[in-house]
Order: sequence, then structure tokens, then C-alpha cells
Amino acid sequence: VSKLAPDSNNGNPMGKLYDIQQKDDYKIFLKEVELFSPKVIVLFTGDGWGWDYLCTINNNGDPSDEQILPEYEWAGYHAKVYRIDNRIVILSEHPQTRPEQEHIECITKIISKYAQL
Repeated sequence: VSKLAPDSNNGNPMGKLYDIQQKDDYKIFLKEVELFSPKVIVLFTGDGWGWDYLCTINNNGDPSDEQILPEYEWAGYHAKVYRIDNRIVILSEHPQTRPEQEHIECITKIISKYAQL
């Protein structure tokens, strides 16, 4: 999700660098959603990182009960599904070190079910 990472192999930024870029990340994310108008958005972030992005595209609010769709299980993990502004938003775990084929099948199944809505 982060658009900027430290000059190292340590992954996403932490501390001050994370805080500095966070507000801009949300702005960039909203602009990308506006420009590309995707029918499906997949956040491979898990709940921790993804929740704020989910709320950002939901006018900075938590999803209502009506926006929450059934969860899908894959290899002991869960993909959470939401309908926000006529888009399907899937919040799932980062695929690194997780069973790839099961994850692909789960995301594909969700998209196949809801993409026509």
C-alpha cells in the first residue's frame, strides 16, 4: 500500500517515514480510485493496514452492516468483502509466504461472484 519505502530491504517504512507519507498515501489512493474507477479493489494488506484504506474510500467511516458481505476462507485465512459505492472491495492478507494457489482461487471466486454487480 505504501508508495514510498526506505532505502533498504526492510519492507514498508516505519516510524516517522510512515507517518510523513500516510496522509499522502490516502490522497493518492483516492485519486487512483477516482481516475481508474475500478469495479473491484483488492487490498492485499490484512486488517491492520487495509482497514484505514477501506474507510478512506467509504468517506472516512467504518462500513455499515449493509456494506459487509460474506467472508471467504482460504488456507486458514479470511478474505473480507465489502460493497462500497457500487464497488467490491476485498480485504485479504498479503500473499507473501502464504499458499498462493488457494489465495488466487479465493480472490477469483469473489470477483466472479460480485464483479457483475
